Amino acid sequence: MPIKAYVTNLERRTDRAQRMVQLLADRGIPCEIVAAVEFSDPEVAPEVERRISIPGGVRNRAAVACTISHEHIWRRIAEGDEPHAIIFEDDLVIADDVAAMLADPAFVPADADIVKMETFFKLQTRIDRKPTVTIGRYRLHRLRGHHVGTAAYLLTRKGARALLSRPLPPRVVDWILFDEIEGILNDLTVYQVVPAPCAQGSVLASKRDWPMDPVFASDVKPGAIEGDRARRKPRLPFTTPDERPRYLTKRLGFSRRSQSIERYLRTAVCRAIWAARGQTLGEVPFVLDEPGTQTRPTEEGA
Repeated sequence: MPIKAYVTNLERRTDRAQRMVQLLADRGIPCEIVAAVEFSDPEVAPEVERRISIPGGVRNRAAVACTISHEHIWRRIAEGDEPHAIIFEDDLVIADDVAAMLADPAFVPADADIVKMETFFKLQTRIDRKPTVTIGRYRLHRLRGHHVGTAAYLLTRKGARALLSRPLPPRVVDWILFDEIEGILNDLTVYQVVPAPCAQGSVLASKRDWPMDPVFASDVKPGAIEGDRARRKPRLPFTTPDERPRYLTKRLGFSRRSQSIERYLRTAVCRAIWAARGQTLGEVPFVLDEPGTQTRPTEEGA
């Protein structure tokens, strides 16, 4: 039986809903459109205001509403009869062969809470070097470090129940799920599909020079959401400037060059530790960027 997909979609964005229904139908994936919440909705606004008032929390109301929309789908999965379901946002580019991957019983490892299906093209994504599962050209690796984006992921029922049974950090939804410092990645069993069969259209346009279709225009004010992310850069041990105040050279008043050397040495140590644990750093590629895949859309066909 095909894995069911939920597509979170603002009711006013009928263009996106129609596109996703057709896109998933073409790939043989049954889907249900789930109305995303608007932060201005009187029923939701008090909770949005409560969350943005949390010190150090997210300040973008639309981003908070997006997180709440995902939480609503988590609850449906947790209370449903199916062992797992996929959550899609409505601005995706999806590979043609994704249904064959989803149909393989090995796609959902027994211990999985989440299987992340998209890439955000982060250069320092940390995964296990050895895949747990291989399905055709796709491999499932344990995700060990920060990799944002919640536009395409499978969530198991036990994973949904785990999420709903605990207080969650006041972060954007992708930081909650896929950051090991300020989120709960270390408390979940998360797999990353490599190469990723899904990517957001706006991300492809900005990072891979794909044509920008107006249907991909964000409703979450990209500048604001990226501002929230920028204030909370992933703080892997000793590897970002956010850790500079903790440097011994900083505390002793040494020059910035000395601090850079210390940062380099600490980073080298962390990389060696991760390598000893069988982990590797790098960008998760998008499958349509690989040779021999279907041709990306042109400006005329976008």
